[in-house]
Amino acid sequence: MTFFFLLGLNVLVLGGLCVYVKLRVDARLSSENLWAREAAELEEVIQQMNMATERNVSLCENKIAALKELIYASEKRIMLLQKKAAQEELENLTYGRITRQAEKAPPASPAEKKAVSSEDVMQLYRKGISPGLIASRLGAPRGEVEVMIALSAGKGGLD
Repeated sequence: MTFFFLLGLNVLVLGGLCVYVKLRVDARLSSENLWAREAAELEEVIQQMNMATERNVSLCENKIAALKELIYASEKRIMLLQKKAAQEELENLTYGRITRQAEKAPPASPAEKKAVSSEDVMQLYRKGISPGLIASRLGAPRGEVEVMIALSAGKGGLD
């Protein structure tokens, strides 16, 4: 009899345990609980995505600001280069005009030659005029002009 009693008791305990487990499973799998858990998980995912999006937007804004600075610096350099190119073009036009005038001017006759000062020569040389043009402008031999430039350079007269 104790055997049947123990067997009955085990069946009752096992049956009660099965009912308890079924109720717990049903409670966990009920649609309300599932929806609540899914909603909580979805809210957490949305929050994480919002944080990641804010970080990415911040990074993009920083990159845009850096690119704007680079564009500004590039535009500034372009403007400087354009000014320099315009200045060089003006210089080329001026030197071309001086060269044409020097070529058109008749060479000075030996009787008309005047004394050429080294200051005049160096002043023109500092302006970037070639020794040949200086010689034709001042009516002096090219060799003499080159010697004056070389002597002034030896004295530290060139800037």
